[in-house]
Amino acid sequence: MSPTFKLSFSLAATASLVALFSASGARSAEAEGPRRGPPPEAIQACAELEQGDACSVTFEERSVEGTCEETREGELACRPSGPPPGERRAPRR
Repeated sequence: MSPTFKLSFSLAATASLVALFSASGARSAEAEGPRRGPPPEAIQACAELEQGDACSVTFEERSVEGTCEETREGELACRPSGPPPGERRAPRR
């Protein structure tokens, strides 16, 4: 094999592998779906507090009162006392 053929083959193989891994990485990010768990603001609101303490967290321009609760990951996060802002609870029957 000529050196030119070897170089061309190596470049083509490398480009194929890069394309393959790039495509699979994009699919994995899509497969993960939306972010799970509390937003960073909710975790930060309980950084200096203990479980069960009252907390307040601000999302964009709204302030929400809640309680510091442990997440599945073991972090404390401010869990709102009521429904998310702008949503109403369905009446109980």
